[in-house]
Amino acid sequence: MAHEGSGWEPPREGCVKFNVRGYFDASRDTRSCGGIARNHNGKIVARFMYRPPAGSSSLTTELWAILWALKVARDLDLKEVEVECECTEAVKATGEGVDGNQPDVDVVNDIMNRLKSDGWEVEVKECNRDQNKAADALAQYASSMVTNLHVIYERGQSSATTQQQESGDE
Repeated sequence: MAHEGSGWEPPREGCVKFNVRGYFDASRDTRSCGGIARNHNGKIVARFMYRPPAGSSSLTTELWAILWALKVARDLDLKEVEVECECTEAVKATGEGVDGNQPDVDVVNDIMNRLKSDGWEVEVKECNRDQNKAADALAQYASSMVTNLHVIYERGQSSATTQQQESGDE
């Protein structure tokens, strides 16, 4: 059942769904990603915006979005997580890995290690653009940020600070 007016479909009860998106504009040398996490009722649990390191490709920005969704999910101590991404190649890389010579190998290995860790169930899957509008907007907005990371937890969702700004990648 789609969430009213968005094309977004809720996860099963007890699960939190992250919709994530990478943004890459070669003409402006801009890269960023964003994500939004919602429960089965559509309530927003958290949002994040991140600016990956220079040199990141379009695929890499999508992979960074998946990685940050996993980091935020762990911080929230979520047990059942879905991560949806529009990029077929990124979803495939999280399941199969990439060649060791690929520039994305470190990000993919980090994702795969997190997926294998105990204590949670995570599914990374593809979605269509209509289901990912909110994440797309966050990713585009993140390209104008001064700092590299913003994570916004909804009140009562985490013991972490409600807004986190970092200059590094973690």
